[in-house]
Amino acid sequence: INTQLVTSKIRGGRLMVFLGNDEKSVAYATNHTLEIDAELTNTSNKDENNSVSGATWQSQEANILSWQASTENLYSTDGKGKNFADLFDYMVAGVPIDLILALANEQVSDVPESGWTADKTSVYYKGKALVNKLSLNAPVGENANYTANFTGVSALQKLTA
Repeated sequence: INTQLVTSKIRGGRLMVFLGNDEKSVAYATNHTLEIDAELTNTSNKDENNSVSGATWQSQEANILSWQASTENLYSTDGKGKNFADLFDYMVAGVPIDLILALANEQVSDVPESGWTADKTSVYYKGKALVNKLSLNAPVGENANYTANFTGVSALQKLTA
């Protein structure tokens, strides 16, 4: 086992989504996802891919980059961060909000009184996004939960202190 890899791994609970100008985390999160896509353009041509033996390899270049994020959460109205009602307000307002995916600054087991804050001393990702989907699920006998999807409307920046 590569001990460097083992000592530098990050537990998922510390990686969080922070939203809005106040950069509050989403309360009672159970999962976050960030997806970055590159739309590719075929640049194959006869001059560079001329093969007398049959098939040729396709060449590509990145054309347009895009990103999406999502958060899965237990439904609550009393968390110390953003909740379903806040995300609903963002969605119906239709205005881009700041989204940061970063480690939580605090390395404690309980939520700090003022809520989690983003650790900006290590690498983190920031961009403007729209809430483009909210899904609330309330199964009988289980915890109510919701999912929010975000679509990036600006470049996603990789930032460090």
